Amino acid sequence: MSTAPRRPHITADPAVNAGKPTIATSGVPVAAVVSAYVAGTPVFDIYREFWISRGDLLVCCWWAARYAKQRKAWRNWLERWERALTAPAPGCDYEQVPLPPLSASGAKARTVGVCGG
Repeated sequence: MSTAPRRPHITADPAVNAGKPTIATSGVPVAAVVSAYVAGTPVFDIYREFWISRGDLLVCCWWAARYAKQRKAWRNWLERWERALTAPAPGCDYEQVPLPPLSASGAKARTVGVCGG
């Protein structure tokens, strides 16, 4: 039995949300979460409204940056942080990964830690 923390993941099951990408553990559509984030909804309101964690929000943003048409700033965020989100180093957690920028000027978000960047 693994003691590793649960890592959020996205599924696309035809029986759930008509096959649209969904947070596996909660059934919340990725598009709803990303839309709220891009609209500028405060992250704590997103967590409360959708009953998701910061990790869930990051994975939704990862999915949108990877598979949906997003801004160049999100592509840059993806290049820098994808490895930390998909194959984390020992000691890496989602708290060390910044959320993607909401504007091009936010592309210079800084973090410190073992997760990359």
